[in-house]
Amino acid sequence: MGSPFRLRRLRLRGFKTFADQTEVELVAPVVALVGPNGSGKSNLVEAIRFALGETNPRRLRLGRWEEAIFAGGPGRAPAGLAEVEITLANAEGDEAVFCRRVHRSGDHEYLVNGRPVRQRDYLDALAGHGLGPDGPWLVAQGAADRWLNLRPVERRQLLETSTGLAFYRQELAEAAAHLEAAAAELSRLKDRLAERQPRLEALGRQAEAWRAWQSLESRRTALLAAIRREEWLNRRRRVCEAEAVLASARAALEAARKGLAELEARTQELRARAEQADLGGRTAREALEAAEAELGRGLRWQEELEDRRRRGWARLAELDQVLASGDDERSRLEAELGRAEAELSAADR
Repeated sequence: MGSPFRLRRLRLRGFKTFADQTEVELVAPVVALVGPNGSGKSNLVEAIRFALGETNPRRLRLGRWEEAIFAGGPGRAPAGLAEVEITLANAEGDEAVFCRRVHRSGDHEYLVNGRPVRQRDYLDALAGHGLGPDGPWLVAQGAADRWLNLRPVERRQLLETSTGLAFYRQELAEAAAHLEAAAAELSRLKDRLAERQPRLEALGRQAEAWRAWQSLESRRTALLAAIRREEWLNRRRRVCEAEAVLASARAALEAARKGLAELEARTQELRARAEQADLGGRTAREALEAAEAELGRGLRWQEELEDRRRRGWARLAELDQVLASGDDERSRLEAELGRAEAELSAADR
């Protein structure tokens, strides 16, 4: 463990009557400041107390912190801030520099070894060296007599402060307070979790029901799309078949009409020839019989074509019935789908 730290240097700038930067070296074991009244001896002690983190301006004979800043004088402008820096050092040459500034706006700055820190970190760093705004390191007039007459509890507090134990006791108390606050917060969170547990379970059941409904809805949508596609394909196929049968029947009917027309024209021609021959000869009769036979064959062909036409129309009627039955089947499937959707809605409720 290294040797204890001692106050080695004091630097002031703009603090009370010290308008210019003033540096005091404290290298001897004992340093005395001698001077008449008003020469600034008390201001130096108060500067040290200021650098040690004093929070009450009245202990520095100030009404407000802004009054610690040099207010100006004959031929001298007021300072913008007051700054006090103390340097602690030990026998090994290690140094710790603490600097405090106050601006006319009332804002304070704290620096440890040139690094800006919070006020709390500044005071903690001082306490790590056994220093602070209160303690036996600043002995005012009459303070020694008061310390000799302290009660045991007060003397113990003074000794703990001077040895640095008060800092660790404060840290321990703050840590215990933080732990107690954390335990209270944990208990509060556990209570809130217990209060919300039934709600969480209900939400879990609702989420599970929602996932089941979503799965059924996806399946229903896929089935409905498959049914509609199959219906469309069946209808398309039936329509194509019906169109093919109808086209074939129309072609056959047209061919029959053309053949009948040709037979009628041939019959008319033969009849005209027979009339011209006066129906008198065997040749004419034979020709007429041949024509009549040919006419008979044409009539039979016409009857056959008529029969084929009737079968074509019957096939068309059958296809119409198939289409109608397909519509009925689709209506039945849609009805079943509607009942399934109603059952799903009832399950959701």
